[in-house]
Amino acid sequence: MNFDEEFRKTYRNEFSLPEKLAGTYSIVSCLKYSDERQIYVLKDRDGKKFVLKTGNGDNSPRLENEYRIASLISRPQDHEGVPKPVLLLHDDSCT
Repeated sequence: MNFDEEFRKTYRNEFSLPEKLAGTYSIVSCLKYSDERQIYVLKDRDGKKFVLKTGNGDNSPRLENEYRIASLISRPQDHEGVPKPVLLLHDDSCT
């Protein structure tokens, strides 16, 4: 069993996308999973891939800073090598 299959078997029911994301995106794979922070690869309806970083508690300010810095770096021009932040969401105790 590869990592993705093992992840889906073990954690599939523990994590679901927030409503604002679930209609547009689906989980492709998990890059990192811990109690404090998770990183997923998502795809939209057109098959375009995105990275979703989630965190709770002390990780929320870190994610907010990453979002802010990435927003500053990606402007005014979009560069292929620089990630372009799409959305910052707070859902219950998760960012």
